[in-house]
Amino acid sequence: MNVLELYQDDGFQPRRVASTNGGEWAGPCPLCGGGDRFLVWPNRGKEGGSYWCRQCNIGGDVIQYCRDVRKMSFPEACLRVGRELPGPSYRRSVKKTQASTMQYHATPALQQETSVVDPGLWQARARTLVDETTYNLWHYQQDRWLKWLTSHRGLHEETVKEASLGVMLLDRWPEPQTWGLAPEFKEDGRVKRVWLAQGHTIPLLEGSEVLRIKFRRPKSAGDPRYLFLRGSSPQVRVINPHSLSFVIVENELDGLLVAQEGSSLGIGVIALGSASVKPGSLAPEVQAALKNSSYILISLDFDPPKDAEDKDAWAGGKAARAWLKKFPQAHRWLPVKGKDVTEMWQAGVSIKAWLEAGIERAIKAKEAK
Repeated sequence: MNVLELYQDDGFQPRRVASTNGGEWAGPCPLCGGGDRFLVWPNRGKEGGSYWCRQCNIGGDVIQYCRDVRKMSFPEACLRVGRELPGPSYRRSVKKTQASTMQYHATPALQQETSVVDPGLWQARARTLVDETTYNLWHYQQDRWLKWLTSHRGLHEETVKEASLGVMLLDRWPEPQTWGLAPEFKEDGRVKRVWLAQGHTIPLLEGSEVLRIKFRRPKSAGDPRYLFLRGSSPQVRVINPHSLSFVIVENELDGLLVAQEGSSLGIGVIALGSASVKPGSLAPEVQAALKNSSYILISLDFDPPKDAEDKDAWAGGKAARAWLKKFPQAHRWLPVKGKDVTEMWQAGVSIKAWLEAGIERAIKAKEAK
């Protein structure tokens, strides 16, 4: 396999710009973007060709491409391109994604899409993507991508690392078979490519297994703002599932912020991902943990419609009803000075103090019964 084939396999569609050195192709750099700064010569130099980016100056042969772009170890790169390892001292060492210390539970109602025909290949690709995107976050355009998570969303660097948050620097569109996915077709009969969307990546890991990857696209990119990698399981994130008290929020980054700021309070956090998720769709063990908990604070996004004065009719109020009905120890605990936890933090409200006040109210309500 040569460099051009790997580059196209990663979802890029370069154009031929010259016939010198057996052909020259140009396209976006997998690391720093652009339009035609990344040059590929599949027939030049050593077996497999070579590449070079005129902006970030990465370059080398087919092995170096695997290391630079796909973040493979040297033995993995050799195995990927079918090149024999140079000596007996090298052994294959499969790079494992750093396991998060947070604990998660899968939701049986939301299993991995049936479009996955080769789960092993999908898992290998997904682990590589998590490695690549976390590397990108800490090595490229930190003032944009990392700063947004820390300065705009309030997450500590330790929280960002623990959750393996990352960034796709630009859109990529690989063929579905390279991800172990069954083909899906457009109306004109062409195969739909897999969309690896530019923006922050929010993976859900269980040990070294990738349950799913969610992309959060920049606001400037328009809709959709969030999308799942095809083949993912849209699992609910549960942090500290063995707690005796829980906070239920909608957004995953809000959930990470609550867990971070309330770490000393021993609170569990459930980030639904969508207000449409109902209690009955959670895994049985998660439902049991909620049922046996002392109290539950319901803090879904509080989005007011334009024409409603009744706060219970607002989006967060409607969604909360199912949780209040299901769990008698549940209480609505609205964000203040904002529609969600992050806006509240941005307004200068202490998340820990807000949590402590909610716990105190829940305890008093329980004692009053």
